Order: sequence, then structure tokens, then C-alpha cells
Amino acid sequence: SGGKPAWRRVTSFDSTGAHLMDTQLPPPVNTLKYMCVGYGYWVLVTQEGGAKLTLNGARIKADTPLALQQDWNLIGYLPNTVYYDTTNPPTCEFPLDVTSFVQKPAPVTGFVLASIAGKFRRVTSFDCTGAHLYDTTLPPPVNTLHYMGPGYGYWIKMNEPANLIYPLDTPAAPPLVFSGGPIAVPRPNNYAGSNVTPTNTSLFVYGKVTIDDKEAQVGDVVTVYTEGGTLAGEFIVAFEGMYGSIAVYGDDLFTERVEGAHEDEKLYFKVNGHPADAVTPYIPLWTEDRDVIRVDLATRTEVIPKSF
Repeated sequence: SGGKPAWRRVTSFDSTGAHLMDTQLPPPVNTLKYMCVGYGYWVLVTQEGGAKLTLNGARIKADTPLALQQDWNLIGYLPNTVYYDTTNPPTCEFPLDVTSFVQKPAPVTGFVLASIAGKFRRVTSFDCTGAHLYDTTLPPPVNTLHYMGPGYGYWIKMNEPANLIYPLDTPAAPPLVFSGGPIAVPRPNNYAGSNVTPTNTSLFVYGKVTIDDKEAQVGDVVTVYTEGGTLAGEFIVAFEGMYGSIAVYGDDLFTERVEGAHEDEKLYFKVNGHPADAVTPYIPLWTEDRDVIRVDLATRTEVIPKSF
């Protein structure tokens, strides 16, 4: 329409690495030369209130094999069904032609990614609430990726090359009854009222947490700050004595504002606003995008009298 574009930047990732298209850079600098079904794309939207993306063309079958390479892959989601493992369906927006929302036992990745079971280690996603993680080597309460659905892309870290075949679309079924009761779901990493700014890079942090030598309780709040004082991550404890995984966001180097941490920047923690000590043999640093680190925390609100 000749107006100001609703977006500024698109990045992609394929077998040759990462690619960029930025509307504010000279054309020769841009390296993104194609867009194709089966791949995921990061889009930086600059229009206030967001924007709607309409794609034209024939939809390919949900079970079309996607070749994944060893290490990281950024892929699209082919089925027209949203699969989730929480008590209630996800509330973020999806394409209008979604056929159904289907509940599955946790972890939902066990069903959606069954064709590559044992061949991948980690999956990360990003939606209206921020970044989410599923890691096969971590305790189940730490994982925050509770649904997979159309309209979203997923980073998958593979242990070996394999073909991903998504399940065929299935009609919605009656909600499952979990013997262990409803699944507890942490509130979004950047819940309403938070000053966290999600970016396109994030490190995930989890661990044990104590307050005055007692396990932290459900509802306690863990926050993560950079050396410069930027609030880079926030999480409400959902399981006693454990927090995370917190998405701790990196700084977007294309903006003047500092939104998160820089590489190798030291991280500081608070619990309910009180400074917390990192009970680890190493200094917590923001290492790299999509990395996962464990940092046990201990904070004290009581003043311990000195003994004489």
C-alpha cells in the first residue's frame, strides 16, 4: 500500500547457517534469498499492536518428512492441529484455519516429535508470552514448552540427522483425566506487569531455590538481572524448592535500548526482591542463545544475630 512496513527484519537458519533480511540495511548486506515451507523464520515486527501475516499457496501434508541435520534446526510446524499437555488450551493466537486443539499427556513433545524420539535433545519456542524450553535431560518441572501448533517455528537440537514426520491432524477428543491431578503451569516468563522485554535470543536457567534455608514456595518470584541492572528474566515458582526454566533474554544489538544480557555478562538473582546467592562452583554468565544452565539459589530475609 506504499505505507511504512509493519516489519523490519527477518532471519532464517538452514543447512548452510543463518541468514538475514533487514529493511534498513544496504541490499548487498542481506543474505536471506529464499523462503520455503518446512523452515521457521524470526520476524521483527515494528508496527504497534502487531501485524497479520497472510501466506498464499497450497498446504502440504502434515506428515511430509522434514530432513533435520545434526545440531540446531529452525523448522516450521506442518499439522493444522494444536497439541498441548496442560489443563487448558494455550491462549496465544493461531491461524484461523486451525482444525482442532487436542490434549496429550505430558510432555507434548513426546507425541508431536515421536518420529525423532531419542535423536534430539532440546526444543525451544517463542510465542506471545516469551521463550519456552523442552530438554530431554532436565527434570520435567523445569520444561516450559507445553504446546506445539501452526503459525510458530521451533528450534530443535538434534543428536544425529533424522527425518521429522509430524502426526496427521486428528479431531479434538474429550479432555484427558490425569491421575496426578491438573498439570501445574508456570505463569508466562514475562507476565503482565513485568518489565522484561523478550528478544530473539534467550538463555534458560533453572535450579533449586531456598529462602531462609527453607524451600521456596509456589508463588515466590525469581528475577534475573544483568551487571548493568537490566531485568532480563522473571519467573513465578510453580513447584516447591525449584524454579525455572527462566528465559533470560539477550540484548538485541540492532536497537539502541539495552533489553537484556550481552555474551559472557554476569547474571545476578533476586528472590521476592531480596538478593540471592548463586550456590554454584562457577560464576553465572549469559553464555549463548538457547543454552541451558543450572544455578541453585539461596536468599535470606532474616537477620542472623552474631554469636560472641
